[in-house]
Amino acid sequence: MFFIPRAYIQVGLIFLQMFGFAHLVCGILLGLGFCYLTHERLAIPLCIVSSLIPDLIDKPLAIIFPALGSGRTIFHSLFIVLIVAIIVLIISKNRYMLYGVAVACCIFVHQLLDAMWLNTNIWAYPLFGQFPLVAPLDYTGYYLWLEITTPSEWIFLLVVVVMLLKIFSTGHGISKSGDYLWLVTNVLIGGMGILMFVASLLGQGNIFFAPTYSPVTTFMTGILALTVAIVMWQWPLFKSPFVKIDPDNQVYDQ
Repeated sequence: MFFIPRAYIQVGLIFLQMFGFAHLVCGILLGLGFCYLTHERLAIPLCIVSSLIPDLIDKPLAIIFPALGSGRTIFHSLFIVLIVAIIVLIISKNRYMLYGVAVACCIFVHQLLDAMWLNTNIWAYPLFGQFPLVAPLDYTGYYLWLEITTPSEWIFLLVVVVMLLKIFSTGHGISKSGDYLWLVTNVLIGGMGILMFVASLLGQGNIFFAPTYSPVTTFMTGILALTVAIVMWQWPLFKSPFVKIDPDNQVYDQ
């Protein structure tokens, strides 16, 4: 008998996924949301790390165990979200349950941004069999090259830097140049979001900001960028979770 290998997924499906800095930005946004619920800045670094968990685990697994499949396997499946949710329900209590919910939510949103519903073999694993394979010639170099040559990633990196500086500032404000940088970043991310959103509605991918993105991923990235622009524009509304009231009812910056 001849050995029949698993079917290889088309390389084009790789481009349905977002890259690292876009997921980092999404983690910051989710962290701000959970900040409203917990009133603790701890929610932000937790969500940032959690938003990267699927790639931090699956991509090294693909390098160490090529036979496992592509860089989107176990932690890109709904199965792992279910497992995390069950663990949260078992071990979490009171307000700390929100942190567990945040982890599960970030992993799930990561999968949505990667448009995993378009690959049921992975997203619904193990219902439809084994993981399909993707085998670029140089896995590590291949993804690294795509990361550094995608203009949207540089803009998302800028967003990560200015937002984290704003969130974790000492409360004494930032310099005037920092305010200008915030404004420039807001304009850049908003403009990119509009262009990518419109392009996706016209059925176009592979535009300048993300030359390897499909129309689906272009749409998701455009929505993410526009959401960031709105948050940055309306920042005073999103700053309130960082303000606490001490026992003497004195308001201070956390």
